[in-house]
Amino acid sequence: MADEESFLDEDIAVGQEAEVGRKVGFLPALILKILKWAAVVVAAVIFIVTVVVITMRIMNQGRPSGSVPVVSESYTSAPPTYSYYKNFEDIRTRTADDVPYTVVAKVALGYEEGNKSIQNELVERTTLLQHIIRSYFASKTASQLKNEGVVLQELLQEVNAVMTSGKIRQVLLLDYNLIAM
Repeated sequence: MADEESFLDEDIAVGQEAEVGRKVGFLPALILKILKWAAVVVAAVIFIVTVVVITMRIMNQGRPSGSVPVVSESYTSAPPTYSYYKNFEDIRTRTADDVPYTVVAKVALGYEEGNKSIQNELVERTTLLQHIIRSYFASKTASQLKNEGVVLQELLQEVNAVMTSGKIRQVLLLDYNLIAM
């Protein structure tokens, strides 16, 4: 029996050596697969970035860089400074609609700063200018008066048509309301 026991001990010892011999390398096989796939992904990202950079350089060859915007002179220069004539009463009138709206407006007229001749003419013609502005609003319908930009341009033309010593440069509506009846 002693022979049998020594034979079994040898089998156990040989089996342990076989297990130790089965271990290949420093890292397990799973970690090696993960590292292999990570390397493939990194290589693919590097390849894609390289292709994009080369393509963009070819497409933008000979074109100026779009990163610096061109600034127009109209944005860099200061807007003109005007003096404003505001000595009009509030303008109240009705529109030319079948069911009229009430228009309430406070108007200011801008002219070149320091121009005394225009200022004197505005003072002298205050009543006439107020009548022209009131007549303008009374001749329009509410739908025509809703576009404030058009109203300002047309008022500028109406006022400048009667000015003799210079032109009004800007019309401002300090208060402007269309009220349904």
